[in-house]
Amino acid sequence: MAGPAPRAGARDKRIGKSFIALLALTIATSGGARADGLDLTKAGLAAQQQGGWDEALQLYTQALDAADLPVKSRARVLGLRANAYGVKGLYDKATVDFAAAMEITPNDPAPYVGRSIVHRQMGDYSRAIADDDAALGLAPDFTLAYTNRGLANFYAGRFAAAAEDFTRSQAADPGEPDFVLWLHLSRARAGQDDAAELARNAAKIDVRH
Repeated sequence: MAGPAPRAGARDKRIGKSFIALLALTIATSGGARADGLDLTKAGLAAQQQGGWDEALQLYTQALDAADLPVKSRARVLGLRANAYGVKGLYDKATVDFAAAMEITPNDPAPYVGRSIVHRQMGDYSRAIADDDAALGLAPDFTLAYTNRGLANFYAGRFAAAAEDFTRSQAADPGEPDFVLWLHLSRARAGQDDAAELARNAAKIDVRH
């Protein structure tokens, strides 16, 4: 029998780290920018890794104001600043930056997932699910989108749908304990018996997490 659902905070931290890592990778490998914008962005990343979110926001804003970033890099920096706004609880500013990133790179699923995370944190599960749907329309195997949509579905009371999402997440990373837990909780809330599969999945958990 499943107990109460855990708070999504720990899962959000992991999702946030995955999202930041995705954006940071493209910044680190991008070229063509003069030193100003790129160096300011890297300094912002270093600041946020130390928990200096206010400093990171200032540096990302300076990087964007420098106006020397390539188009795709500018979209990534908007995503990084949006994430920082979200961490600070400035959700309206976060959604504005994610929307601006979508306009620049409409085929990139990352800003949709980023905005979905913000909508979910605000309790707007319908919009969160819609953004993850859009992301998956662009990238059908985007595990981060399934994970976030699973959380939105779960807290919206759509447990069977959440179980379907976490099935995809768990299949992509069988050793991730959070996926096993959320999949079991979703199925339990949906009235599904998964005791045998839970035991199999638990055996695959990477104890180094």
